[in-house]
Amino acid sequence: MSETMSDASATFRRGLRDLRLPGLSPSTFAGLAVFAAVFAFFAWKAPGFLTYGNLVRSIMMPASIAATIALGMTLVMTGAGIDLSVAAVAGLSALLAATVSARLGLSLPLMFLVAMTGGGLMGAVNGVFVAALGVSPFVVTLSMVFLARGLQFLIALTMVSGTYLMLPRDVTRLGSTPAFLIGTCVVVAVLLYVLMDHTVFGRYLRAVGKNLAVARLSGIPVRLITWSSYVLCGAMASIGGVLL
Repeated sequence: MSETMSDASATFRRGLRDLRLPGLSPSTFAGLAVFAAVFAFFAWKAPGFLTYGNLVRSIMMPASIAATIALGMTLVMTGAGIDLSVAAVAGLSALLAATVSARLGLSLPLMFLVAMTGGGLMGAVNGVFVAALGVSPFVVTLSMVFLARGLQFLIALTMVSGTYLMLPRDVTRLGSTPAFLIGTCVVVAVLLYVLMDHTVFGRYLRAVGKNLAVARLSGIPVRLITWSSYVLCGAMASIGGVLL
């Protein structure tokens, strides 16, 4: 009986391998299959699921913000690290950019620049403790969560007058535009793909993540690569914060 069960299990696994698309790992194929099954289920059960308002405004727009932040986390995780502070950094960067923009009337590109500068600096602090001082990334980035939240409170207490900020009209208009939110996420994803698959930095970061000791013996600047991944992660989190 056990042999029959094992043969059936092996046949099932071989069937899954034959079904998956070329170039996809089993885990990727399984994730896509589950996504397709869930999507089909809700399309069948919920009459309004396939409407424009639901697919674009309720699913794709929020997902593009989360995906932009997650793309930055991908860099850190590729280098065998972790960054628990991305959400807090996104919130702090967004508040900083909104406050400066409201006070100085900055355009949207300059608002992004302010946010990315703030997020990059927070990521640089994380990177210094992780790459240079050897502190556990879990401890460092968890501490950064509380630091970022404290800075948010400080900025809101000292620089924000009233209950809301008057942002420039082009900022508020684009912030509710699906093409802008989704397009920004696509652009970030394409840039990340180029960085990871077609640059020396991407190859070095993969090497660091796979085997730190071998990467160091190979002459790869491990500390610089690790630090840079945290800086880029903070900058991408700040982009997601502005999109919020």
